[in-house]
Amino acid sequence: MRNTSFLLISVSLYRDRSFRSTPKIGHDLAKQSVTINRNHRSRLSEMTGHDAPKYAGKVPEFLRKDTFIVPLTVSESAVGFIYIEPTRDMPELDRHLIQIAANQCSSALENLKLHRNLAESYAGAIEMLAQIAEFKDKTTGDHIRRLEQYTRLMAIELGMSKDEATFYANASQLHDIGKVGIPESILHKPGKLTEEEFEIIKTHTVIGASILSQQKHLDLARNIALSHHERWDGKGYPNGVYAKELHFAVRIVSVIDVFDALVCCRPYKLPWPVQKAANLIKAGAGSQFDPVVVMAFLKLLEQGKFDEIINTTQGQQITEIVSG
Repeated sequence: MRNTSFLLISVSLYRDRSFRSTPKIGHDLAKQSVTINRNHRSRLSEMTGHDAPKYAGKVPEFLRKDTFIVPLTVSESAVGFIYIEPTRDMPELDRHLIQIAANQCSSALENLKLHRNLAESYAGAIEMLAQIAEFKDKTTGDHIRRLEQYTRLMAIELGMSKDEATFYANASQLHDIGKVGIPESILHKPGKLTEEEFEIIKTHTVIGASILSQQKHLDLARNIALSHHERWDGKGYPNGVYAKELHFAVRIVSVIDVFDALVCCRPYKLPWPVQKAANLIKAGAGSQFDPVVVMAFLKLLEQGKFDEIINTTQGQQITEIVSG
């Protein structure tokens, strides 16, 4: 198309929940100002569904006669269009190449939609499994939601992108899913566990990993469920591996899981003061916890980034104690 000059080229996407993107995206491919009359753009956007493809290469009567329009389709439905106003007659070869480009754009949009649908399905599966854990144990349910918030903040502080942080946070919600296999008499026991009971409670890691092993896209959640009680010095459970060999997300959850358990009320204990819990986390750096993760945790705690989560938690606990 080297011999064709374009007065205007614009690509637009209709508002679609499947894409959740800006509805009309203009690209100045010739590095010139790109504008389509608002009335024309609105009327073009009405070309949806199965009727849109009939406009390919044709010119609706409200547009200038040399205009070239190519719909962008996903699953046989139009999701947008390419609008072109050439400054001279457009050879058939150029039109054909533009159609090929439009087909490639449509394929890319189809792949994007499939990817987002998969991501939404993953998030939905995480949420459903987390709710199962909550039905088993209300304390676990509240703990899950807080861990999701802590994990996201920690991951971003440690250099993860927002998408990666969300991925880590979603997976963290299933760290205690294995507790659905632990007897309620042990989960809700008000006193200290016996050695035998503690050995049973430790199996929630293996149970959780087993539950999550059925789906490949839950691998990170499975790793977290299995290994969040492993230690930096290799003295944790269930497998006694060195935490430095584990996924970064596991090491993050290991720290905040302990902190949240300490500052929250449990059937067997009252909540610790925040500073006392922070001191224990600090003391565990290099033995129980990854020192880098501990450093990031203490920094966020000192900056007040966890205040909202902690204050909400303590407020709920006061309400429960008073009402109880």
